[in-house]
Amino acid sequence: MKSNLLFRHRALTASIKGIINAAAIGVLALNSLALEAAENKKSFVIEEVVVTATKRGAASAQDVPIAISAFDASRLEDMGVTQFDQWAGQVPGLNFEDWGPGDKDFVIRGINSPTGATVGVYFDEAVITGRFLENGGGRQVDFKLHDIERVEVLKGPQGTLYGANSMSGTIRIITEKPNLETIDAFLETELSDTDNADNNNYAVNGMLNIPLVENKAALRVVGWKHDDAGYIDNIRYNKKGVNDADIEGARAILKIQASDNFSLTGMVQMQDVMLDNDSRITPSGVVSVGAANPLFGPAMPTLMGGDNISTEYVRTPWDEEARIYSLTAEWDLDHGSLTATTNLFTRDIDYIYDSTPILIFFQAPVVAITNQIQEREVHSTEVRYASSFDGAFNFVVGLLYQEDDIDFDLQVLTADANGNPIGKFSQLDADDAFIGSGSTIFGRTLSVESENRAVFGEINYQLSETLNLTLGARYFESESESASANTHPFFGFQGNPIEFQNRSTEDNKATFKANLTYEPNEDLLFYGNIAQGFRPGGTNAVILPINVVLPEGFDSDELISYEIGTKTTWLEKRLQLNASLYYTDWEDIQTGNAVQSFSFTDNLGEATVMGMEVDLRYRPNENWEFSIGGSWIDTELDSDEPSTVGDNPGQAGDEFPNVPNFTGFVATSYNWQVTDAVEGRVNLDYNYRGSSATEFNSASPFYNKLDAYGVANLNFGIKTDNWHVSLFVRNLFDEDEAIDILDDDQEQKAALILRPRTIGLKIKYQI
Repeated sequence: MKSNLLFRHRALTASIKGIINAAAIGVLALNSLALEAAENKKSFVIEEVVVTATKRGAASAQDVPIAISAFDASRLEDMGVTQFDQWAGQVPGLNFEDWGPGDKDFVIRGINSPTGATVGVYFDEAVITGRFLENGGGRQVDFKLHDIERVEVLKGPQGTLYGANSMSGTIRIITEKPNLETIDAFLETELSDTDNADNNNYAVNGMLNIPLVENKAALRVVGWKHDDAGYIDNIRYNKKGVNDADIEGARAILKIQASDNFSLTGMVQMQDVMLDNDSRITPSGVVSVGAANPLFGPAMPTLMGGDNISTEYVRTPWDEEARIYSLTAEWDLDHGSLTATTNLFTRDIDYIYDSTPILIFFQAPVVAITNQIQEREVHSTEVRYASSFDGAFNFVVGLLYQEDDIDFDLQVLTADANGNPIGKFSQLDADDAFIGSGSTIFGRTLSVESENRAVFGEINYQLSETLNLTLGARYFESESESASANTHPFFGFQGNPIEFQNRSTEDNKATFKANLTYEPNEDLLFYGNIAQGFRPGGTNAVILPINVVLPEGFDSDELISYEIGTKTTWLEKRLQLNASLYYTDWEDIQTGNAVQSFSFTDNLGEATVMGMEVDLRYRPNENWEFSIGGSWIDTELDSDEPSTVGDNPGQAGDEFPNVPNFTGFVATSYNWQVTDAVEGRVNLDYNYRGSSATEFNSASPFYNKLDAYGVANLNFGIKTDNWHVSLFVRNLFDEDEAIDILDDDQEQKAALILRPRTIGLKIKYQI
């Protein structure tokens, strides 16, 4: 183990030296361009992005002593961003697993787990972190990003200020707030074409800001609609473009400035996602799951996969409704600010998938369709006070109360030759059993209620003019209860008693943080950070057709991260170079386990992660700006997984699934004055993701290699005071590598691929 760790440290040291040397050469080369700008005695600085990540007020991202990537509204617009995957590639250390719209798992610094979110997600003050329940999809909600002030990605454990699930980082989406003084509005339309799609894509969004009482109240309303054409063809029931997507949403924010030091802001946001089918394809060379048995109806022929080809037996629509209701009060006091916020996040999903392969696995070759209905409500209330004393000492302290309620129903029916269910999804009747010539195969239900209470705080002390110390802590308590039952016997073989099985767990934990910052001048900042993150425990559902005893629940898991980093500014604020190096210990990992093929969550094993990140931005003159960044991550299991965890469980030394060792990006933009009234701009970026695998153990029959790939995007635009017209190409070179592969003994092997090359035109009018 020591020799292996020494090897990893040597590999890391070599990588650091290589990156530093490359960065140094790059800086020297770019500096020659900077000299020309200096001779003209002009200063073209990189614009700072103001963030509120510390909950102690606004500050430049360069002055916050943690690794943070932030995108403001102008940068998001220049990149043509409207959704998560269009900006995530330019954040060192951020990856994601993508199963389609509304079904993504965010991964920061390699901390990846199939049993629960390891990244906290906030929309303004609302907690919208995804929660995995069974295999019902719906991991992280994927709101469209319209009229957004900024996006912040806080890397490393944020257990002190942001609590549960922010064990590897936190993503914050901050909306534009109402303008109390002036009327403002815009309307934007977009038309594009995707290779192999059955139709064109189009989108429209708009905003209207209206002052209601001068300098006292204003309303800001935003709306959007996206129709994305499908590019996958199902050859089993002969339909093109099956993965069409229709996304509609709106947001209204009312701000009341009751006095100079008190404001009240209320928000309602809604978004509906309607997919005709999922985005899974059957890879080339893969033969679909099939069987032929006259005792169970018509033959089910095997088919061969291919480019943009699906061989699923049934139609798999996705209907999702997501809502946020938020109310936040802010008081500016003589020596600080008091914030009180209460939020409700709801998400309802009808997730339909092809369960024919599962039934074939159980030697029952039936064309079957499963509907998993998930209804979730997250109530969160937080009150915090942040001081603003003139002296060396300041602090932030707060209280949090959160409820998370989930209702989950699973219903399995037979399906016809066109992939549609026979019968209706409803409360299932035991008399309507497949064995009795009916259409019902199985049904079950599950309800989970959890409560979390926490007290948290950070104190900040200025030790000297150049040294600053921050200490933080959080204590939380959680309770979870679940009730589960079969609502229909498996194939009708058993009776139909609905006997709920109730389970409950309790958990508590304290987490800590220490940060020391050295800032010799306004252009140089060095920091060391030790921080903990955690996920709360929970219960295991027991809904089984046979008597199998599973553990009642699982405990919280935690990690501790040791990090050193620097944030530097050079060449009269025209160059920024930030870097960080970290080492993480992860204990009592929540992971999947199984008894007789029935899965549950357990606390198993330990792991270590080490890595580094580099992010450089450079503006040599008035016209050009360059960015380059990357992340190197080394993940390793420190102990073997139990033999009950699937085929060929993970072994000590195995790397984490779906975590590439290296990711990176390069981007450049060029802007110029076409005329006195017209400005032109070109943006080009290239995002690279290294190779990874889908399983720990390469000996597993379900181990699949995910090849490295890179995606280029081009955006060319011209704008005036009122008009903004842009041409864009996403996935410029039509990269078609798999970004994820799903494969196990109860499922058809499938791949998720990048959206093919998309070329479009966007027109925006703003008053």
